[in-house]
Amino acid sequence: MIAVMRGAFRSMCVARVWIACCIDFPVLTSKYYGVLLLGLPMSDAPLPFRLNDRNLRRLIRETADEAQRVFFTPHARQRMRERKIDSDQVLDCLRNGVVSESAHVNMHGNWQCTLCRRNAGDEISVVAALERAEDGTWIIVITVF
Repeated sequence: MIAVMRGAFRSMCVARVWIACCIDFPVLTSKYYGVLLLGLPMSDAPLPFRLNDRNLRRLIRETADEAQRVFFTPHARQRMRERKIDSDQVLDCLRNGVVSESAHVNMHGNWQCTLCRRNAGDEISVVAALERAEDGTWIIVITVF
C-alpha cells in the first residue's frame, strides 16, 4: 500500500501507514487533510504549542515583571472595585501565585489559568490569559475574586 501525503514527511505518518497496512483498514482521503488513517487527520498545519501548568506559570511570572504588559479587562476592573482588590495585589498574585485551575486554551485561542495567592490576609484568585502578539507577550486579566 502506498499513501501520498502532503507536507513534511513525519515519522508518525510512516507509523500510521504501517498500522493501516497491517490491519487492513481502508485509507480515507480528504482534500482538506491529505490522507486520513484510522480517523486521524494529517495536515500541513503546525501542531499547537502545548503548555503545562509549570511553564504557563513561568511565562506569566516573567511577563508580569513588566507591569505595562498586563491588561485588565473592564470586567476585571469592575470586580476589583467591588471586592476592594488593587492592581498591586493582582500583580503579586501573577508573579507569586500558584495555579489552582489547570492551563487550558480558551475560546480565543489563548492559554488561560487561574492563579491563587494569599495577600494581606485575603485569598486572591486571578483568571489570566497569555496572549502572544507580534509586539511581545501580554497578560490579560479576565476576572478577579
